[in-house]
Amino acid sequence: MKHPFFFLAFVVLLLSVSPGEATHPSEAHVQEKVIFGSLNYPPYEMEKAKNGLRGFDFEVVTEAFRRMKSPFEVRFLPWKRALETAKTGILTGVFSCSPRDVFYMSDPISTATNALYIRKNFDIKKYEINKLEDLARYPQLSIGGVAGYATLKRLDAAGVSYDISPDDETVLKKLFAGRIDVYLSIKEFADYTLRNLKLSHLTKRITLNSKFYHVCFSKSWIGAEKLKERFNKTLKAMRKDGTYDSIHAKYR
Repeated sequence: MKHPFFFLAFVVLLLSVSPGEATHPSEAHVQEKVIFGSLNYPPYEMEKAKNGLRGFDFEVVTEAFRRMKSPFEVRFLPWKRALETAKTGILTGVFSCSPRDVFYMSDPISTATNALYIRKNFDIKKYEINKLEDLARYPQLSIGGVAGYATLKRLDAAGVSYDISPDDETVLKKLFAGRIDVYLSIKEFADYTLRNLKLSHLTKRITLNSKFYHVCFSKSWIGAEKLKERFNKTLKAMRKDGTYDSIHAKYR
């Protein structure tokens, strides 16, 4: 060969390029491990297993990605930090979450019921509250909520002021200490938590409206929209073959 040095250099260059580097950048990114943010929010998801259970949303999402053959990781973070990290694309997304414009939303994975919790000895009868916005009529009530929760946006829209805590455990402590009058939460979570803490007998509840929870895929994560479509297809199959119902049955 006339130019053996250049031929050898070309061969070395070919061998040094890995299969992942040879593909389109977005295709390579899609093949990476998907990393979702979540928080310890039983019975939806639990950071540590309890009696072998990790939460019905955790189990549904994990099973879906197992079927999709996608390497999968969940990082438990404070909710506000999880949302902000996902927005930037550092995380693939978050679950379980309410609809937000900065994310691609999956089909519903579970239902959540907004509810207000009051200390047992608190006289709530003199307040006529049937929906969240009714709280605006009673500025004397001290409302407690968690930073990053979507429900707080509705309170903002209704002009309702509230006390912010970093997590639900802190809100409960404030409630029982009398530092707040009303604890705004999700019934499924609060009932589970109070029951396990043996504190259900110390509270009263006003049930409001229900909503859906989703998997939120970050619009900043390359390939997230296609990943969402694959997830929805897998979730539909899990509902059809009974896997979804069998997971939820363990938590009843």
